[in-house]
Amino acid sequence: MIDTVAPDEIRVGRAQQAQTILVTGKFLTSLAYFATLPYLTIYLSDHAGLSKPAAGAIAGLVALISALGGSVAGGWIDRWGAVPFMTAAMIAYAGVYAGLAFLRTTGAVVALLALMGVVRMVLEPATKKLMSATAGGAAANIFRIRYMVVSAGAIGGPLIGALLYHLGPKPFFLIPGCALVAYLVLIVARRSVLTGHEEPDTDQGPRSFRSALRDRRLLLITATGLVFFTVFGQFDSMLPLLLHDVEGGRAVGIYSAALIADAVLAIGLQKPIVVFADRVPRRTLVTWGAACIAASFPLFAASGTSLLLLAAGVLLFALGESVLMPMPDIYLHETAPAAARGAYFGFGELRYLGFFVGPVLGGWVLSAGHLAFGVVFALAALGSLALFRTSEARITD
Repeated sequence: MIDTVAPDEIRVGRAQQAQTILVTGKFLTSLAYFATLPYLTIYLSDHAGLSKPAAGAIAGLVALISALGGSVAGGWIDRWGAVPFMTAAMIAYAGVYAGLAFLRTTGAVVALLALMGVVRMVLEPATKKLMSATAGGAAANIFRIRYMVVSAGAIGGPLIGALLYHLGPKPFFLIPGCALVAYLVLIVARRSVLTGHEEPDTDQGPRSFRSALRDRRLLLITATGLVFFTVFGQFDSMLPLLLHDVEGGRAVGIYSAALIADAVLAIGLQKPIVVFADRVPRRTLVTWGAACIAASFPLFAASGTSLLLLAAGVLLFALGESVLMPMPDIYLHETAPAAARGAYFGFGELRYLGFFVGPVLGGWVLSAGHLAFGVVFALAALGSLALFRTSEARITD
């Protein structure tokens, strides 16, 4: 008797293979990105001769271009397919790292970093589109796994970068660049597995972009994510300054420990959160997540009186972040039409502008005092629930 494999089992098996490729690739790109990003402003100052404000502005080009251009790129991904764009993006990504290893002139460095922003504005919606296409009803799992591997990259990358930076620009960029080449090889070698999960539509492109702009649910999800990310951005930008106010020279070591603890907790908490999410309504889960974020800010503001308060704040922040960070992508998966997933995920990248708005707003609030910082961002975290509930009501309509 000949055993046969059901078509559904074949599809599930291929989807799992594609997810493995995408998750592995996300880890490799995160490792390379975080090996260089935390030290990029220092590199620009040391090797490109830029002032600190100029170095910060140029380093910010990567995220700015990625956030603003993702929606347009997503429409073309819907038209021509994610895999060709991912292949081209990874070739360019590896080329950027090679260029940064050898080129020193300010113009060349600025051009390469702008190209890195273009790469990410294509790569992110393309990857998320394929993750969504292979996820089926398990979108929460795949996007939480994605968040976990990004967090793992955020732990391992800076440690690698710290070791490589003092060896010079060539190893600093070329060794992380090897991770990008490895992902490129994986995409090319397993191309058929990835392309089997999408059907490019040449009638899409501008049309899917326009349909995304008209979808009020998408606008509300993106607005909610923008507020969330504005609050999240305080941990990376303003918390170090707050600690510097109260701890002086000890602030760098204390903040480094807090940053690593946050990333480790983000990974460790995902499994319990998935189990908990199966037992409670999503509204309850998100409410608890926002409440944890809100409670963390008064603790940060009072951390000058005790490091135990800082530790408690980091724990609550990590818990809230672990709940909320993957949520916009989960909602986008649930609302995006299959033919326009690229445009929807691309438009959703606008929420990362919160990491630009956050430092500006946070700096202004922190200058008014630690108490103001704790109160304002606690209220912002709670206030974002109104947007969330409005967007959730439209999703369930």
